[in-house]
Amino acid sequence: HPEWIFVRHEDLTADPVASFRDVYGRLGLAFAPDTPERIANLSEQSGGLAAFSLFGSRRRVNRNSKDVAKLFRKRLSEEDIRRISDRAATSGRISTPKPSGSAAPRQK
Repeated sequence: HPEWIFVRHEDLTADPVASFRDVYGRLGLAFAPDTPERIANLSEQSGGLAAFSLFGSRRRVNRNSKDVAKLFRKRLSEEDIRRISDRAATSGRISTPKPSGSAAPRQK
């Protein structure tokens, strides 16, 4: 699907504002003046408010994007990481981090 846009989670978390600015541009969407601040606020340790139900209840969500990007290494086995990396790499459009004992990830 050449019309699909692939973005690495690690890239989004490393620099959320720049990454989302790029995605907005690729989709032809306007990047409103308050968008960078909103993205930054939702990507920092302090988190933000997010709706979690169809009934509009809200609760605070604390998520530091840079920390979240590393969680897969704690939650997935080396084999899971290897399998996901191999399958994602076959698309030829993205690269993924390799298991900790492997060579550095390929850059596309």
